[in-house]
Amino acid sequence: MLLLERSRQAGMDAVFLEVRPSNPYAIALYQSVGFVQVGLRKGYYQAPDNGREDALVLKLDLTDGRVTPRPVRIAPPSATDPPYR
Repeated sequence: MLLLERSRQAGMDAVFLEVRPSNPYAIALYQSVGFVQVGLRKGYYQAPDNGREDALVLKLDLTDGRVTPRPVRIAPPSATDPPYR
C-alpha cells in the first residue's frame, strides 16, 4: 500500500498492471484494493505448454484519495479450478 500512497502523493492519477486470468488470487487481491479491469492483452504471457495466455489489464484510480484495501473473501481452490501457472 505504501507504493500506491506514495504514487498518489507524487501526483499520479492512476496505476496500471497486467495479471494472468488463471491467477484468481492475484485478481482478488488487486480488486480488494480497488483495481478494475479496463482491457485485455491477447497472448501477452508465455504459457507453460509453449502456448500463449492473455493478460487482464487492471487500473487503479488514485484521484479519489483512497488506497486502502476493502475486505475480500478468497475461497480455497477447488478440484475444478485450473492449476496456477
